[in-house]
Amino acid sequence: MNEVEIKKIPNVGIASAFQCENGVPKKEKNKEGREVLKRIPYNEKRSPIFIFNTIYTIFKDEACDEYLVDLTHGTNVLVSIVMNVGALFNAKFYSAPVMGMPGKGSIVNIVELTDVIQATNDSLMIRSSIENLDERYFKDYSTKLRRLNPTTFEEEEKDVLNRVKGTDVNVVINFLWNIRNGFTVNVVKSMNDLKNIINQLEEDLERLKSFYRNWEKHKNFQGETLLVLSDLDSTLKVKDLLIEGNDLEKLNYLLNLYIKE
Repeated sequence: MNEVEIKKIPNVGIASAFQCENGVPKKEKNKEGREVLKRIPYNEKRSPIFIFNTIYTIFKDEACDEYLVDLTHGTNVLVSIVMNVGALFNAKFYSAPVMGMPGKGSIVNIVELTDVIQATNDSLMIRSSIENLDERYFKDYSTKLRRLNPTTFEEEEKDVLNRVKGTDVNVVINFLWNIRNGFTVNVVKSMNDLKNIINQLEEDLERLKSFYRNWEKHKNFQGETLLVLSDLDSTLKVKDLLIEGNDLEKLNYLLNLYIKE
C-alpha cells in the first residue's frame, strides 16, 4: 500500500479478518494440509454511535478542504455511517455498483452519490424551516424544477411534471416570512390560496410516487436528477399550519403559535 495511510475502523457483528504482519497476510495449513490465509475470528459488541464518533474523528483529523469517499466496499453499517458522517463535511461520494463478477470486457461505471446526500440535507432543511416557522432555513428548489423538460416523458407523466414544475414555492416561503415577522393579517389572507396549492401538490406527489412505485412502466424517470420527491413531501409539512375556521379563529391560532414559540 505505497503512500497510503491506513486507519483502523471498528465494525459491529461477526467477522473473520485476515491476520497480517507488516502488511503481508499470514498463512497457515488447514485440516487437509493445504496452505490458506490465516484468519482471526471475532464477535464484538459496539454501539453504532461509537463507530460514528470514530469515523467522525478520522474525518476531522484529516482537515481536508474536500473529501473524496469511495463507498464501493464495506459492510452495510460502515457504508451507512460513513455517508452520514461525510454529510457533515465537504465531501463527494462515489461507488462502483457491481453485482457478481464482471464479465470479460465489462465496463464498471463509477456512480457519484453526492446528490443523494444533498437531497437529504435539503429536505431536512425544508422540514426544519416549517417546524421552526422560519423561512430562512427553506431550500428553494423551484429554480431546479424549472429546468425540468417534461417533453421527453409520456403524456400522463407530462401533466403531473408540468404542474409540479410550475409550483410556486415562494408562496410557502412568504407565508413563513409573514408568520415570523408578525404580519398575521397577511398570513390569514394567504391561508386559503396556500391550501389550494398544497392540496394540488399533494395530489401530484401521489401520482409521482405511483410512477416510481411502478418504475418498470415509467423508465423515463431513471435518468432524472432534478426531481426530488422528499423536497415536495417536506413542503407538505406546511399543512400542519393551515386550519379551518373564520378569520378571528385563525388569528387566535396564530397568536397561540407566537406564544408557543
